[in-house]
Amino acid sequence: MKRFLVLSLVGLLLLPLWVRAEEGRSKHPVQLQLLAPTTYWSGTTQYDNGFELGLHLGSAVYLGVMSRREGAGTKVMGMGSMMGESMAFMQEDLETSNYRYQASQAVELRISPLDPGLYFSFGQLKLGAQEENYLYQKKARALGDGAYVTDLTVKIEREAYNGPAVGLGFVQVFDNGFSFSLGVLAATGSRAKTVTVAAPNSDVPVAAADLQSFKYDVNRWESVRPAWFAHVGLGWNF
Repeated sequence: MKRFLVLSLVGLLLLPLWVRAEEGRSKHPVQLQLLAPTTYWSGTTQYDNGFELGLHLGSAVYLGVMSRREGAGTKVMGMGSMMGESMAFMQEDLETSNYRYQASQAVELRISPLDPGLYFSFGQLKLGAQEENYLYQKKARALGDGAYVTDLTVKIEREAYNGPAVGLGFVQVFDNGFSFSLGVLAATGSRAKTVTVAAPNSDVPVAAADLQSFKYDVNRWESVRPAWFAHVGLGWNF
């Protein structure tokens, strides 16, 4: 009973904001936003900026398109650190990582059954092909069952994806037309990937089984990396 009273009180306090959020979407139905560049969760890659354009069909339904332009660059950082050393795929001393992502687009239908702007969605997602390259410093390393003094290189290639997707997110349209949104549209299917690893400057040749062990670590990380269109947008509704 006490919990019910607390939740009811919170709901009453937030009710004016919910009503105004609904009014904002109905009053300013055309939504135009810029999508901010977003760093990937591993900290090594970055999607470039883009835009979103759509129409609120009342307060509960939104139909829109999103696009993010091609991005490319180099970052000297890894997936976390240990003792001040950059690290990726269980190997230390990552020297550089560079990437190239082709442009991506999405068509999305959002349903907001509850205010203030929480939504679920489905649509069509087109992710461009992606390539990432990693270079590690030459040093003493444990690879599989062996020990070597070597550098390492990793190349990851992901094929383009064009298929259905589902999403979650939040959008807020203020009385003056300013709008803010964040969300993610995730592919329901998988994309083919190719991983290539090498030790080009090892003091002694690296055994194939030990190199394969390192490749297994890379593939394990890749297997949990989602194929999605994550976005944070700021803009104006008309």
